[in-house]
Amino acid sequence: MGIIEALVLGFVQGLTEFIPVSSSAHLVLVPAFLGWGKPPMWFDVFLHAGTLLGIIVFFWPEVVKYVKAFFAGLPKIGRGLPPDSIFSYNLILSVVPAIIFGLLFESRIESVFQDPKTTSYLLLVTAAFLIVASLMSGKRKLEETTWIDALTVGCAQAIAMFPGISRSGATITAARLLGFGKKSSSKLAFLVAIPAVGAATAKTLYDVYKMVASSGMQIDWMPSIVGFVVAAVVGYLSFFLFFKVIQKFNFYIFAAYCVALFVVAQIIL
Repeated sequence: MGIIEALVLGFVQGLTEFIPVSSSAHLVLVPAFLGWGKPPMWFDVFLHAGTLLGIIVFFWPEVVKYVKAFFAGLPKIGRGLPPDSIFSYNLILSVVPAIIFGLLFESRIESVFQDPKTTSYLLLVTAAFLIVASLMSGKRKLEETTWIDALTVGCAQAIAMFPGISRSGATITAARLLGFGKKSSSKLAFLVAIPAVGAATAKTLYDVYKMVASSGMQIDWMPSIVGFVVAAVVGYLSFFLFFKVIQKFNFYIFAAYCVALFVVAQIIL
């Protein structure tokens, strides 16, 4: 893998990981459009680690607050938990559906990653989700999140393991259907992404470790570092773009983009 590929894919990953247009679809379609072939697994680890760093930095005050609340609540379990502790446990609970879904459908999910055509069709699912999210109204706040909300949003996040279905698009839509406000839905979607992306990155890292140990595969470090840095910086900056866009255009603009990308894919592929 060359530096140019690493720069382009790092930029694409950073820009699209948290904007609801499916970063996984872009990582399948962009190389297919350019004739590059699928990036190696180890490169995916660095890209996702980069965007994970970006979201942690952006939400650093919340991350610190809920990590502290998680540990502070442990001695109080069964004796009345503070709201922040309850929310932190709900964030962990939201990962459970994705773990179960991934174990059951791992091979099927991987097959879609090899199929740009199917990936492009799933962009229409994302577009439909975003239209629904735009039509919903609600005023529930982040602090009102229950364990049922966490599992529901987690199920939406699990479905988004298929490339073409946006993680944030699915989780925002689920939160909107549960009655959360637009900003609260978006914030909830991004916060549940932190443990989910962290767990997925750790799992892929373990898979890469086993592959390197068994086959002696070499990791190309320079493109990996470039992809990591670009994904982290662009991922961090993409949050500012996202919140500015939804304030002005709601989620319709992202739905329109997904449909447009689907049309382009049908022409090129």
